[in-house]
Amino acid sequence: MLRSAIYLICLFSFVTNYIIPCSAKDPNLNECAKKHGQESLQDILKGDPKYKIPNMTPLNLPEIMFTSGNLSVHLENVVVLGLEYSKIKEINMDLSKRHISVAILIDNVNLISDYNINGSILILPITGNGRANITFVGGEYRFDFDYVLNDKRDGQYMEIMNDTLTYKTKRSYYHFENLFGGNRALGEHMNTFLNEHWEDVQDDIGPALTKTISAIVKATLGGVISRVPFQEMFRP
Repeated sequence: MLRSAIYLICLFSFVTNYIIPCSAKDPNLNECAKKHGQESLQDILKGDPKYKIPNMTPLNLPEIMFTSGNLSVHLENVVVLGLEYSKIKEINMDLSKRHISVAILIDNVNLISDYNINGSILILPITGNGRANITFVGGEYRFDFDYVLNDKRDGQYMEIMNDTLTYKTKRSYYHFENLFGGNRALGEHMNTFLNEHWEDVQDDIGPALTKTISAIVKATLGGVISRVPFQEMFRP
Protein backbone atom coordinates (compact mmCIF):
# COMPACT_ATOMS: atom_id res chain seq x y z
CA MET A 1 0.00 0.00 0.00
CA LEU A 2 1.96 3.05 1.22
CA ARG A 3 5.28 1.30 0.76
CA SER A 4 4.37 0.33 -2.78
CA ALA A 5 3.74 4.00 -3.58
CA ILE A 6 7.07 5.06 -2.10
CA TYR A 7 8.80 2.27 -3.98
CA LEU A 8 7.32 3.58 -7.22
CA ILE A 9 8.17 7.23 -6.49
CA CYS A 10 11.77 6.41 -5.64
CA LEU A 11 12.50 4.56 -8.86
CA PHE A 12 10.40 6.68 -11.21
CA SER A 13 12.06 9.84 -9.87
CA PHE A 14 15.02 9.24 -12.16
CA VAL A 15 14.03 6.78 -14.92
CA THR A 16 11.34 8.63 -16.85
CA ASN A 17 11.60 11.15 -19.67
CA TYR A 18 10.41 13.98 -17.42
CA ILE A 19 14.00 14.51 -16.27
CA ILE A 20 17.01 15.90 -18.11
CA PRO A 21 19.56 13.08 -17.79
CA CYS A 22 22.54 13.77 -15.55
CA SER A 23 26.07 12.99 -16.68
CA ALA A 24 27.52 9.84 -15.17
CA LYS A 25 30.83 11.73 -14.88
CA ASP A 26 29.34 14.73 -13.08
CA PRO A 27 31.11 15.10 -9.69
CA ASN A 28 27.78 16.42 -8.39
CA LEU A 29 25.75 13.54 -9.81
CA ASN A 30 23.73 13.03 -6.63
CA GLU A 31 22.74 16.71 -6.44
CA CYS A 32 21.84 16.72 -10.15
CA ALA A 33 19.63 13.65 -9.76
CA LYS A 34 17.92 15.10 -6.68
CA LYS A 35 17.27 18.46 -8.39
CA HIS A 36 15.76 16.99 -11.55
CA GLY A 37 13.92 14.33 -9.59
CA GLN A 38 12.19 16.89 -7.39
CA GLU A 39 11.33 19.05 -10.41
CA SER A 40 9.60 16.11 -12.10
CA LEU A 41 7.89 14.64 -9.05
CA GLN A 42 4.47 16.24 -9.55
CA ASP A 43 4.31 15.00 -13.16
CA ILE A 44 5.35 11.52 -12.04
CA LEU A 45 2.64 11.45 -9.38
CA LYS A 46 -0.01 12.17 -12.02
CA GLY A 47 0.88 8.91 -13.75
CA ASP A 48 1.87 7.95 -17.29
CA PRO A 49 0.34 4.98 -19.15
CA LYS A 50 3.37 4.80 -21.47
CA TYR A 51 5.57 3.74 -18.57
CA LYS A 52 2.76 2.00 -16.67
CA ILE A 53 3.03 4.59 -13.90
CA PRO A 54 -0.27 4.74 -11.99
CA ASN A 55 -1.93 7.96 -10.90
CA MET A 56 -0.84 8.45 -7.29
CA THR A 57 -3.02 11.46 -6.37
CA PRO A 58 -4.62 9.50 -4.86
CA LEU A 59 -3.14 6.06 -5.31
CA ASN A 60 -5.75 3.31 -5.67
CA LEU A 61 -4.80 -0.33 -5.09
CA PRO A 62 -7.30 -3.21 -5.47
CA GLU A 63 -5.89 -5.26 -2.60
CA ILE A 64 -2.89 -6.16 -0.49
CA MET A 65 -2.40 -9.26 1.64
CA PHE A 66 0.34 -10.16 4.10
CA THR A 67 1.05 -12.32 7.13
CA SER A 68 3.29 -11.70 10.15
CA GLY A 69 3.66 -14.59 12.56
CA ASN A 70 0.08 -15.80 13.09
CA LEU A 71 -1.41 -12.47 11.99
CA SER A 72 -3.21 -12.42 8.63
CA VAL A 73 -4.23 -9.12 7.03
CA HIS A 74 -6.26 -8.59 3.83
CA LEU A 75 -6.88 -5.02 2.64
CA GLU A 76 -9.18 -4.21 -0.29
CA ASN A 77 -10.13 -1.02 -2.16
CA VAL A 78 -7.08 0.75 -0.78
CA VAL A 79 -6.83 4.55 -1.22
CA VAL A 80 -3.58 6.34 -0.29
CA LEU A 81 -3.80 10.12 0.18
CA GLY A 82 -1.01 12.68 0.61
CA LEU A 83 1.67 11.44 -1.79
CA GLU A 84 1.59 14.77 -3.66
CA TYR A 85 3.54 16.25 -0.74
CA SER A 86 6.51 13.94 -1.31
CA LYS A 87 9.98 15.48 -1.22
CA ILE A 88 13.24 13.86 -2.23
CA LYS A 89 15.63 14.05 0.72
CA GLU A 90 18.62 12.59 -1.10
CA ILE A 91 19.73 10.36 -3.93
CA ASN A 92 23.06 8.57 -3.62
CA MET A 93 24.44 6.81 -6.69
CA ASP A 94 27.56 4.69 -6.96
CA LEU A 95 27.58 3.78 -10.62
CA SER A 96 30.94 1.99 -10.33
CA LYS A 97 29.44 -0.38 -7.75
CA ARG A 98 26.04 -0.27 -9.45
CA HIS A 99 24.24 0.73 -6.28
CA ILE A 100 21.56 3.42 -5.81
CA SER A 101 19.83 4.74 -2.69
CA VAL A 102 16.83 7.10 -2.70
CA ALA A 103 15.22 8.71 0.37
CA ILE A 104 11.75 10.29 0.23
CA LEU A 105 10.11 12.48 2.91
CA ILE A 106 6.31 12.69 3.27
CA ASP A 107 4.79 14.73 6.08
CA ASN A 108 1.39 13.08 6.27
CA VAL A 109 -0.03 10.04 4.50
CA ASN A 110 -3.54 8.71 5.04
CA LEU A 111 -4.59 5.19 4.04
CA ILE A 112 -8.25 4.15 3.87
CA SER A 113 -9.45 0.66 2.96
CA ASP A 114 -11.74 -2.25 3.67
CA TYR A 115 -9.99 -4.78 5.86
CA ASN A 116 -10.16 -8.32 7.16
CA ILE A 117 -7.79 -9.19 10.00
CA ASN A 118 -7.32 -12.33 12.08
CA GLY A 119 -4.67 -13.57 14.50
CA SER A 120 -2.70 -11.65 17.11
CA ILE A 121 -0.63 -8.48 17.12
CA LEU A 122 2.02 -8.03 19.79
CA ILE A 123 0.42 -9.85 22.76
CA LEU A 124 -3.27 -9.44 21.96
CA PRO A 125 -5.65 -11.45 19.74
CA ILE A 126 -7.37 -9.43 17.03
CA THR A 127 -10.13 -10.22 14.56
CA GLY A 128 -12.57 -8.19 12.52
CA ASN A 129 -13.63 -6.79 9.17
CA GLY A 130 -14.85 -3.38 8.08
CA ARG A 131 -13.23 -0.03 7.34
CA ALA A 132 -9.65 0.82 8.28
CA ASN A 133 -8.04 4.26 8.55
CA ILE A 134 -4.27 4.49 9.04
CA THR A 135 -2.17 7.66 9.11
CA PHE A 136 1.63 7.96 8.96
CA VAL A 137 3.15 11.25 10.16
CA GLY A 138 6.66 12.54 9.41
CA GLY A 139 7.77 9.57 7.33
CA GLU A 140 11.15 8.93 5.73
CA TYR A 141 11.20 6.07 3.21
CA ARG A 142 14.46 4.71 1.79
CA PHE A 143 14.84 2.44 -1.23
CA ASP A 144 18.27 0.79 -1.75
CA PHE A 145 19.13 -1.51 -4.61
CA ASP A 146 21.91 -2.95 -6.74
CA TYR A 147 21.49 -3.40 -10.47
CA VAL A 148 22.94 -5.25 -13.42
CA LEU A 149 22.86 -4.16 -17.06
CA ASN A 150 21.48 -6.51 -19.68
CA ASP A 151 22.42 -6.04 -23.33
CA LYS A 152 19.67 -5.72 -25.93
CA ARG A 153 19.72 -4.65 -29.58
CA ASP A 154 19.06 -0.98 -28.85
CA GLY A 155 21.13 -0.64 -25.68
CA GLN A 156 21.55 -1.77 -22.11
CA TYR A 157 18.66 -2.11 -19.69
CA MET A 158 18.73 -2.06 -15.90
CA GLU A 159 17.63 -5.04 -13.83
CA ILE A 160 17.11 -4.44 -10.10
CA MET A 161 18.82 -6.78 -7.64
CA ASN A 162 19.06 -7.00 -3.84
CA ASP A 163 16.42 -4.32 -3.26
CA THR A 164 15.37 -3.22 0.21
CA LEU A 165 12.74 -0.75 1.36
CA THR A 166 12.94 0.68 4.88
CA TYR A 167 11.03 3.41 6.63
CA LYS A 168 10.65 5.34 9.87
CA THR A 169 7.90 7.68 11.01
CA LYS A 170 7.49 10.18 13.82
CA ARG A 171 4.02 8.82 14.57
CA SER A 172 1.31 6.58 13.20
CA TYR A 173 -2.39 6.29 13.99
CA TYR A 174 -4.72 3.31 13.56
CA HIS A 175 -8.49 2.93 13.57
CA PHE A 176 -10.31 -0.27 12.66
CA GLU A 177 -14.10 -0.31 12.65
CA ASN A 178 -16.13 -3.39 13.61
CA LEU A 179 -13.43 -5.29 15.47
CA PHE A 180 -14.43 -8.44 17.36
CA GLY A 181 -17.77 -8.78 15.60
CA GLY A 182 -18.81 -5.24 16.41
CA ASN A 183 -18.07 -5.42 20.16
CA ARG A 184 -17.62 -1.71 20.81
CA ALA A 185 -15.77 -2.00 24.12
CA LEU A 186 -13.24 -4.53 22.81
CA GLY A 187 -12.81 -2.59 19.57
CA GLU A 188 -12.11 0.68 21.36
CA HIS A 189 -9.65 -1.06 23.68
CA MET A 190 -7.76 -2.57 20.72
CA ASN A 191 -7.61 0.72 18.80
CA THR A 192 -6.32 2.47 21.92
CA PHE A 193 -3.72 -0.26 22.41
CA LEU A 194 -2.51 0.00 18.80
CA ASN A 195 -2.12 3.77 19.05
CA GLU A 196 -0.37 3.67 22.42
CA HIS A 197 2.09 1.06 21.08
CA TRP A 198 2.36 2.33 17.51
CA GLU A 199 6.15 1.88 17.33
CA ASP A 200 5.90 -1.76 18.39
CA VAL A 201 3.08 -2.31 15.88
CA GLN A 202 5.27 -0.99 13.05
CA ASP A 203 8.19 -3.16 14.16
CA ASP A 204 5.95 -6.22 14.36
CA ILE A 205 4.28 -6.07 10.94
CA GLY A 206 6.83 -3.98 9.02
CA PRO A 207 9.17 -6.73 7.72
CA ALA A 208 6.39 -8.97 6.39
CA LEU A 209 4.48 -6.09 4.82
CA THR A 210 7.57 -4.59 3.21
CA LYS A 211 8.59 -7.95 1.72
CA THR A 212 5.14 -8.44 0.22
CA ILE A 213 4.96 -4.91 -1.19
CA SER A 214 8.47 -5.18 -2.64
CA ALA A 215 7.53 -8.29 -4.60
CA ILE A 216 4.36 -6.68 -5.98
CA VAL A 217 6.00 -3.43 -6.99
CA LYS A 218 9.10 -5.07 -8.42
CA ALA A 219 6.83 -6.89 -10.87
CA THR A 220 5.14 -3.58 -11.73
CA LEU A 221 8.47 -1.89 -12.35
CA GLY A 222 9.20 -4.32 -15.15
CA GLY A 223 6.98 -2.21 -17.39
CA VAL A 224 9.22 0.79 -16.85
CA ILE A 225 12.62 -0.87 -16.82
CA SER A 226 11.91 -2.71 -20.06
CA ARG A 227 11.19 0.59 -21.86
CA VAL A 228 13.98 2.91 -20.69
CA PRO A 229 17.56 2.21 -21.88
CA PHE A 230 20.24 2.91 -19.27
CA GLN A 231 21.94 5.44 -21.57
CA GLU A 232 18.78 7.56 -21.51
CA MET A 233 18.96 7.78 -17.74
CA PHE A 234 22.60 8.82 -17.56
CA ARG A 235 24.66 10.64 -20.16
CA PRO A 236 28.29 9.51 -20.62
